[in-house]
Amino acid sequence: MAAIRIRPGDDGRLIVTFSYTPERVEKIKTIQGKWWHPGEKHWTVPSTKGMVERLVSLFGNECVEVDPTLHQDWETIKRILGDVENELTLRRYSLRTHEAYLGHLKRFLNHFGQDAENLDSAELRDYFLGLVQSGISWSYQNQAISAVKFLYRHVLRRPEVLDDLPRPVRRKKQLPAVLSRAEVQRLFKAVGNVESRKIVPPVR
Repeated sequence: MAAIRIRPGDDGRLIVTFSYTPERVEKIKTIQGKWWHPGEKHWTVPSTKGMVERLVSLFGNECVEVDPTLHQDWETIKRILGDVENELTLRRYSLRTHEAYLGHLKRFLNHFGQDAENLDSAELRDYFLGLVQSGISWSYQNQAISAVKFLYRHVLRRPEVLDDLPRPVRRKKQLPAVLSRAEVQRLFKAVGNVESRKIVPPVR
């Protein structure tokens, strides 16, 4: 599916274009001041502080393309992502991991901009707390943490900020109930037909 695109508009507005899906429409309708333009077939939203970052976060794991003029830190973000891609290549990570990590880090860097290089552990925790509260899955959270840990360990060389960043705990699946030996014996005794008993091996 085509990327969601954000670019500057007129009169202090941002233009947001995307291919229609009910989920995307529902998301953009949560933005106060949004407006649908049927003639141009795009949405506009107020160009307020933090709006670009909010839109990128709003559309979760989808590809969002932001016009470079809207992000003063665009060159920094592009440089960091390039360094991440080179490091992934040197370490021979799979193509799927390339795509997943770069997708998570684009959203992460768009959220913080150049400040991402100087974040502390509390700010990282707050970022992931916001993601969890938005309803992301266990697997999404775990993969996003892996991407951010890769960035700080191998590219920004600041592993100390990761010390207080926990992994999500996977819920343990309940094992099915297992009959005890006595229960199995009572079950066999309940079978009245002698021929039926023959198909079941005796309990030892």
